Amino acid sequence: MASIGAKRAARPACARHLQAAGLVTDRCHRLEDPWGDQAIAVHFETPEVAAYTVMEALRGQDVSGILALGDRPAAAAAYAARGLGVRYNHPAAVEPAGASCA
Repeated sequence: MASIGAKRAARPACARHLQAAGLVTDRCHRLEDPWGDQAIAVHFETPEVAAYTVMEALRGQDVSGILALGDRPAAAAAYAARGLGVRYNHPAAVEPAGASCA
């Protein structure tokens, strides 16, 4: 099993491999890119706000897909996908999953 640090270290390489436009994380927005992954910092507890932050950060970029790992990120991804015009699950279909973790 990889350590948390090893997983974080692998993120930039994975993002490049997938040709990702952006990586989104729930780390503190006050940290200035501590892992060098240029991730967009959001709070997944408020999926609509997280989605807006992502949409603003990716404005003008061609986004062809979204991959979410976890219940809370899935809700934010659903809202962001709608705003970015990307096919994805409807927010109502994923919101209950995030609520079950509260």
